[in-house]
Amino acid sequence: MTFAFIITGDNHSQDGRYRIAARAAMLSVRHFHPEDRIVCLCDQQTAVSMENSDNVWSGILDEIILCPDATGNPTCRSRFIKTTLRRRISGPLVYLDCDIFLLRDIAPLAACAGDLGLIADTYFTTAPGEFPDWVNPLYRKHGWISTDRYFNSGVMFIADTPDVQRFYENWHERYEMANASGVFKDQPAFNAALAALHPRIIEYPESFNFICGVEPRQVPLSTRVIHLLQSRRTTNMPAYDLLLDELGQNAPLTVEAMVHRLRMSPCQHRSRWYHLLNLYFKFRDVWQQLFPSNL
Repeated sequence: MTFAFIITGDNHSQDGRYRIAARAAMLSVRHFHPEDRIVCLCDQQTAVSMENSDNVWSGILDEIILCPDATGNPTCRSRFIKTTLRRRISGPLVYLDCDIFLLRDIAPLAACAGDLGLIADTYFTTAPGEFPDWVNPLYRKHGWISTDRYFNSGVMFIADTPDVQRFYENWHERYEMANASGVFKDQPAFNAALAALHPRIIEYPESFNFICGVEPRQVPLSTRVIHLLQSRRTTNMPAYDLLLDELGQNAPLTVEAMVHRLRMSPCQHRSRWYHLLNLYFKFRDVWQQLFPSNL
């Protein structure tokens, strides 16, 4: 199976947080799927930067796929590549955002028998899979159809079939329409294309894409993929940033270090540290196998 990531950005230095996040995600895939292929799609600017730091990616990435037609700021480049992904790679694949981390293998998702293997969004909605209110103006403006499910596009199996090719072309067209309307996100267009084209979807449980964001959530032991949702940074001190600080410093995630930070943090941030402590204790073995020796 091919696991595909997208990296676009302006900072891929040795201490760049984005680089650390992407490497952590890829290392977790390599750990649980050592025989599978990991590829990274990126724009021209990012490809040059990654090639100049080849030692950072050695042993992790099998291939860098250049997308020279991706332009604009890093976010625009990333979502342009994401919505045209099916043009760029042949064969079935599992797509993963860079702000995920595997806590178990995801072989059942990689073995999906449908066109798309998807997980309902649990962050933007009041109940898993419900359509969020904020997309309604965009849908009304373009006459798009909503369904009773709203899926997250950060973790998914993607088959290589004519129906999926058509779906991707439709998704990209709708993404461009959303951009022209001032909505610079790929997921509303993604769900509109699903409702319009009806590809064969196999829905997987939340354990395959457990979204944390910045708000504390209890992480079930059954979780296979934790999605730290870097795109929803609503504070300057989310647990995700603090976690990456630890990884970037090659510092062990010791209980003592985290308790010290907890005590030193303002009261409004303490719940996020409790959330990180909870995550650490539940998945300590995985963290210790991968970090800090591999970063």
